[in-house]
Amino acid sequence: MEELGPTYVQRACRMDHSSFWKLAELPKPKLGNSKRAQRSHKWRKDAKNGRIPGPTRLSCAVHFFAGGRPGGICLVHSMSHSAVCNSVWRIVDAVNRTEELNINFPTSHFEQRKIAHGFRKASRASFDICIGAINCMLPWIERPTEKSNQKARCGSKKFFCGRKSKFGLAL
Repeated sequence: MEELGPTYVQRACRMDHSSFWKLAELPKPKLGNSKRAQRSHKWRKDAKNGRIPGPTRLSCAVHFFAGGRPGGICLVHSMSHSAVCNSVWRIVDAVNRTEELNINFPTSHFEQRKIAHGFRKASRASFDICIGAINCMLPWIERPTEKSNQKARCGSKKFFCGRKSKFGLAL
């Protein structure tokens, strides 16, 4: 991480250095307890590079879910293809067992409105009905009609993605 520097860490992991290390601390106690982890423990004694540390496993998983292929990730981390895949699912298991990462949709309208207000403050489009976001997804749409623009309370330019040169709804 230190060798990459902040720009490349951001590009590869889609998060900054401090966020990565904060995330690495959360599932740490859960990494060794899964059945999948116990089954994969057999090959560890013959592994040339020894045990794979949790942050390396997390880096594999983050790269994988950011769109990286296991073949490329194994070259970056000097691991086998199967070790990369194993690491990804060990992290998934650990995250699923980590209470702090449990995401629950708020059921009260007050909480939903409070979240929507926070999104509106952070949004350049001033949407006031959004309470969730998924990174890096742009379903393509036809250019919005004037009636749709009035309903959304913004112009059609807000739906245009310059990078992809298409209209879409950013998630």
